[in-house]
Amino acid sequence: MDPVNFEHKLRFYRDQWRVYRDCNDTAMLRKWRKFSNERYDVYREFRENDPVHCVESPGVGRRWYVFRFAEAEAVLRDHDGFDRIGVMPPYPPGAFRRGEQAKRGHDKRRPTIRHDDHNASKFKRSCFNRLFSNAITSDFEARIENICHALIDDMVTHDDPDLATQYAMTIPFAAIAEMVGFPRSDWGFLRDTTLAFSSRLDLDITAESLLKTRKAADDMAAYVNTRISERRMRADGSSSALIWATFNNEFPDQADAMCAQALSDLILTNEFTGYAIANTLFLLLTAATTADHPSVAEAAVSPAGIEECLRFDSPSQATPRCATRNQVIGGRHIAAGELVVVVLGSANRDPHRFAKPDEWRPTADPVRNLAFGFGQHFCLGAKHARLQIQIAVKTILKRLPNIRLAATPPTKIQGLNRSGFHRLPIAF
Repeated sequence: MDPVNFEHKLRFYRDQWRVYRDCNDTAMLRKWRKFSNERYDVYREFRENDPVHCVESPGVGRRWYVFRFAEAEAVLRDHDGFDRIGVMPPYPPGAFRRGEQAKRGHDKRRPTIRHDDHNASKFKRSCFNRLFSNAITSDFEARIENICHALIDDMVTHDDPDLATQYAMTIPFAAIAEMVGFPRSDWGFLRDTTLAFSSRLDLDITAESLLKTRKAADDMAAYVNTRISERRMRADGSSSALIWATFNNEFPDQADAMCAQALSDLILTNEFTGYAIANTLFLLLTAATTADHPSVAEAAVSPAGIEECLRFDSPSQATPRCATRNQVIGGRHIAAGELVVVVLGSANRDPHRFAKPDEWRPTADPVRNLAFGFGQHFCLGAKHARLQIQIAVKTILKRLPNIRLAATPPTKIQGLNRSGFHRLPIAF
């Protein structure tokens, strides 16, 4: 990586945490120092006192954090006024080329599908729609259940069973590997490489961890390229062959490279399903001491219950946008080119949108939330993620009816835009 770009990227991520690291002027902002344990208390204070919060950093400019549901939804809905392109370092707003190359999504400098602009996102999503079609999803239920059983069989042999790493965080990577035809022996690699990639979002970002992130991205790209070559995907009849065929129809001379990039993007953004599974199971195991636990468990694995779990503790807590023109959001004037961070976890606790938002109520009637985003960049695998959550929770509760939290306390992720567990020790 170019040294200048490396330093810019490191400054960018360090600046992400300036909102709580360097704020010591009020009690409200000091709470960010214990953010991971108090995030929803912090959100509440921002919603009530400063719902569109500005952080101004020397050499970087202004960054905005949107905490209320109405403003968050407005930003996500307006994909022309708030674009994904230009939000990721080391390239400042406007650095990505537009036109045909951007339309095709083949600008190698763009990190993942989550950060494509409108046209590139639209094209890639048309490719992945085949992968997440109703037929494939319906056919895949039994295979996900088999994955869950295999992981449980392995987890129960461990002296220190960990519901996060050994089960919840492995399921989405096993599922995508099964979908595109990668071998079971690679499940752990896909999980661990993705988690290494996402470490760039941890609170204690360092130059060493940033290099680890870059290596993880390169390792994933090399792995997918190798698998594409080995499997001859254009002839093997797998689901991934459908994606390759779509790229090949448009760009026959670049199909392999573009398919590899797209699959890498898909895998590297797959961690949030694992966080959602772990969060849901933690809520259920925490409620296991209550008298009505059986009815709570039954409700939690219903479609409405899954939505409530996603709302109550959203696995993806924030998503960035870049203002493409001067805007007014929540009475605050945002200039073109400034970064806007939509705090999904806060919007999903907004009392103006949800009744008793700080209570987990799996039996309540669902109200649409922003856990999977909204608008143009709504999570393209949302349906498949919900299916995995439901099957994962049902399967382990059936297999281990006496499952409970272990005496060893769980370890939460220390980061702004994710909510999940590094470790979730259990007993049974």
